[in-house]
Amino acid sequence: MLLLSALGADASSPLQPRDSDVDSVPRKTRHSASFESRVFVIGPNKAGTTSLDEHFTAMGLKSCHDTCPDKHGDARARWDRTSHEKNASSPLWSVYNAFSDHGDHADYKWLDTAFPGSRFVLNTRALQPWILSSYDHVRVHREMYNCTSQGDASSCKGDGSSVRRRATSLLSQADGDVASNPSEWLDNSDRWITERVADAAAHQEEVMKYFDHNEQRRQRFIVVDVEGWKPQEVMLPLRWVTRPDLHDLPTPKLLVKPGQIVRDVLNKAQDSPLLHPAPDTPSAVHANPRAHPKESEEIVNRALRKFVSCPESMWQDVLYSDCAAYIEDVKVQNTVATYNKSPRA
Repeated sequence: MLLLSALGADASSPLQPRDSDVDSVPRKTRHSASFESRVFVIGPNKAGTTSLDEHFTAMGLKSCHDTCPDKHGDARARWDRTSHEKNASSPLWSVYNAFSDHGDHADYKWLDTAFPGSRFVLNTRALQPWILSSYDHVRVHREMYNCTSQGDASSCKGDGSSVRRRATSLLSQADGDVASNPSEWLDNSDRWITERVADAAAHQEEVMKYFDHNEQRRQRFIVVDVEGWKPQEVMLPLRWVTRPDLHDLPTPKLLVKPGQIVRDVLNKAQDSPLLHPAPDTPSAVHANPRAHPKESEEIVNRALRKFVSCPESMWQDVLYSDCAAYIEDVKVQNTVATYNKSPRA
């Protein structure tokens, strides 16, 4: 059986909570810089983070997607890694108030404690399309490094040191996602696919358990599927989780399903003046437009059938625990690892 080892608000935005909304942390004065609300997207990449970044910008937030200049000398500060430094005075936290991409590697519990009243979004995507997009993200890099389409660092031409040097050079030029061990960015093997499903399922379960711990946390958390849900099913929860007053429109249960906010919170209404104001020009909800080769889809589907082993009816689930329960002999990584080990791609 699967071992699931779990373990400053911009002046133009009304995103500002009350002291009493913060649980298990000392109360702060309303004007304390450490008490400014922020929005953290704490799901994986390849799950709508670009669209969420566009949504936040349209809503008047100062959004940081992946790497961002902190205006204090670091032109490519990556927010998830900065969270592991556990420094609430880092300039990155003051320059931006919305953060997305690679959020599954962020230390969300520290962020919740360091920035009381912050809001959290668990972004997700149907399982098979997400794994396929993740697989192809690595495949493109592998083919750039003279590797076979699928495999790990051992299936790249050249000795290990030359592969790592080539990977470091190309990754730093391509997208800034340079790991301390670049071979981790070369792995899209069958085992990697299996572990990625298991890790993601464990992360989702851990996050939802944390935010369902008490009523206060439930008021600051949502799940969204940017690709699969209708635009209003994404935008309403985003406007709810960023509402000015956390006492308004309380939810009796964790908001994890499409349309749930209308049924459980808005009493079947489609809007409320208590939500964060709707953007004047809403950004489009879109999936990653890059097409995936048929060969990639066949490889991913084969791995899901053979190694993940869950029924194909679960491949479109956006919460993965039911599917991951079919996996055998995979030990899940700590979902909030320190950066002694770099996160996977």
